[in-house]
Amino acid sequence: MISLDTNSIQEDPNDTNNEQELSDDVQELEIGKLKAEIDGLKAKNEDSRNDTKLKKKLAERTFRFMEGFVTLIFVYLTYYICYFTWYRMEVPKEVVIALITTSLAAVVGLVGFILKGLFGSK
Repeated sequence: MISLDTNSIQEDPNDTNNEQELSDDVQELEIGKLKAEIDGLKAKNEDSRNDTKLKKKLAERTFRFMEGFVTLIFVYLTYYICYFTWYRMEVPKEVVIALITTSLAAVVGLVGFILKGLFGSK
């Protein structure tokens, strides 16, 4: 018969040290992973901030362009009407309507197209 005596088995003190070292290594790896994840999130957050700044800058420039274009059309239209008024001629309504309509439609359409591409829905 075979008898097993479990009382005679003694624990090796090095085993507990090895387990402790292994546990410390695992903790260091977990800490390293968490730090890497935090660094990645910080980088993503910084990219998002930079994108927001860029979009704000482009939106302001687009708005200034639209203001300038509409102002230019207004100046041109005023000059056109003053020219006809100065020489006592009747201002052709069709020309004025066509100028205003096409100019504003073009600038609003162009700006809308640009801004939709810039701030498109996801």
